[in-house]
Amino acid sequence: MKQKRFAGMANRAFRTVAACAVGMMLAGICSCGGKASAQGGSTASAVGAQKAETKAEKKAGAMSIDELKKLPPSPESDFLVKPTDDSFTAVMVTEYKGNDQVVVIPATIQGLPVKWIGSNGPHTDGDGLFEDKTNLVAVVIPESATCIMQYSFSGCKNLSSVVLPSTLKMIGHAAFCDCSKLTSIELPAGLPCINAFAFARTGLTSVKLPEGLVAIGASAFRGTPLTSVSLPKSLRLMGSDPDGSFTGCDSLADIQIPADHAISLDKRYICEYEETFEQFFSGTKITESIILQKQLKETKTRKMSDAKRDSLLGDIKKQVGDGFSWAGW
Repeated sequence: MKQKRFAGMANRAFRTVAACAVGMMLAGICSCGGKASAQGGSTASAVGAQKAETKAEKKAGAMSIDELKKLPPSPESDFLVKPTDDSFTAVMVTEYKGNDQVVVIPATIQGLPVKWIGSNGPHTDGDGLFEDKTNLVAVVIPESATCIMQYSFSGCKNLSSVVLPSTLKMIGHAAFCDCSKLTSIELPAGLPCINAFAFARTGLTSVKLPEGLVAIGASAFRGTPLTSVSLPKSLRLMGSDPDGSFTGCDSLADIQIPADHAISLDKRYICEYEETFEQFFSGTKITESIILQKQLKETKTRKMSDAKRDSLLGDIKKQVGDGFSWAGW
């Protein structure tokens, strides 16, 4: 009898242990399923957010210049500013703290007009106003601005739309360098100065150089897919080191030069050998054309004396104001 009782107790104990084990297995399965479900939901959310961000980027990039001009300004709190001089009559934007894909820089911040986009201090990698902000798709620069400072938008690889003001007087050194999605830009009439490397390695396929443009720095349009260019009558100075303003534009096959026009080479930035206008277009298809070669060789070029060069740049500085800088090399 004792044997049977012990056997029955053992069977009941076994069934209890087995039931517990099955319960634990089921609980484990449910638990794993819950984790998998949560993980799957998290992954789906991340993918959804990424798709939404890509969609927003495409929408922002598809906005026309007129649509961008109608947008309200970004919050003033997104920007840090400093006075442009001791008179405290205008400010320069020194830092952007936001993360928007479309930025409309206010015309006034802290009650003062915004004159300089970026600062005029020494540059170190990454400290340009929007330098290397790859999420930036479009930017509107206010009508109050006169200068876009060095490296302000350099490395903004997704920047595809830029609205420039009619008040603009200078585009600084490497300001838009390596903006590979920037395929077109409207330069305002009366813009006197484009510095070296300003649009180097951008995606520009066309650009209209406006009347009033006096000086273009070396490599200003270096490595862009431009196919043609027309030089304005106002152009007087092109820096060279000896790389020209359009060096490495592999698709550039057409140039229009005003008749009887003389363009000076910046003596300070040119090698000591026979200067020809062709050197401005080395590495382009222009130098393959016999007709264009003849035209280029017949175009008047001359070295500029230091005094005349300084006088010319002095005239440009009067137009630009205190924010003026010339990096012709």
